[in-house]
Amino acid sequence: MQYSVLPLLVVHVFCIVLPFSAVQTLGWITPLGSSLVGFLFQALDKSGRDLQEPFVPSRHALPMLTMARNIEIDLLQPIGEPVGGPIPAQGGVQP
Repeated sequence: MQYSVLPLLVVHVFCIVLPFSAVQTLGWITPLGSSLVGFLFQALDKSGRDLQEPFVPSRHALPMLTMARNIEIDLLQPIGEPVGGPIPAQGGVQP
């Protein structure tokens, strides 16, 4: 909870307060500057949310099936057992 709600709240409050605090230094460029900084903070928050749970099935999840298959191949090759190929990517994502 503290890793999902609190950062989201802080990012939103920061993006709301930023234009008011930057207006004296940036002048008429305040909307552009605060939008750029706000977008960067939103993107960082989004990437943190995507990486928060690495085992849920999503594009950013760990490829556990591929990792297990590679370990199996590495263990079977030295003892001379027949080995199949690695698991192919599905839509550019490893399963």
